[in-house]
Amino acid sequence: MPDADLALAPNAYRLFAGDDALAQALLTAIPTGARLETRGAAVAWSSRLTILLPTPDPAGTTVIVLTGDAEDVARQLTISPCVGTMTSCLAGPSAGEPLVTARTGDAANGLLWVTSLTRPACDGQAADFCQAYQTATGAAPGAYAALAYDAAAVLFAAIEASAQPQRVDVLATLGSIVRQGVSGIIRFSAQRSWEAAPARLYRGGDLLEFP
Repeated sequence: MPDADLALAPNAYRLFAGDDALAQALLTAIPTGARLETRGAAVAWSSRLTILLPTPDPAGTTVIVLTGDAEDVARQLTISPCVGTMTSCLAGPSAGEPLVTARTGDAANGLLWVTSLTRPACDGQAADFCQAYQTATGAAPGAYAALAYDAAAVLFAAIEASAQPQRVDVLATLGSIVRQGVSGIIRFSAQRSWEAAPARLYRGGDLLEFP
């Protein structure tokens, strides 16, 4: 959910990085002097990335920014694969959808994308969660399962901490919840966004499949 949408939804809390954090993460992967070429309609994180980018060098390399949903990213990759040494491609969280790699295969090898999702550390602090999930489903948990678990756990914690289990009370309490989740420490900012939400980069063969 972009920052602007979150601001217009007073009952919403975001368990994901905001526009600036996503853009800042991608910025670290852009060569000095590079020029951005956006393919697709500008979105919040890509607009922020353009603002943050230092003045490009006319002779600098071209970095292609793919926006839109998974369908849009897959279509652009099919038209112009992110391979070779002349250009590189960046994308947002939608590039992590299984649809992208299923439709594009090796065409996504040069793609670098950012997300707050990651597989839980089943050999660490998420061991109990992973074991319980494996027992219940017969499969290892993916990133979406971990974040959904954290979202439910935070909501239940807010319900328990509320004076009355009414919507208005629970919403007011959510902002004060601090919880160690399997995705990290969950704490909300005054803007109702996950403070210190991770913004992780993945490239090519390191693309994660999120069940």
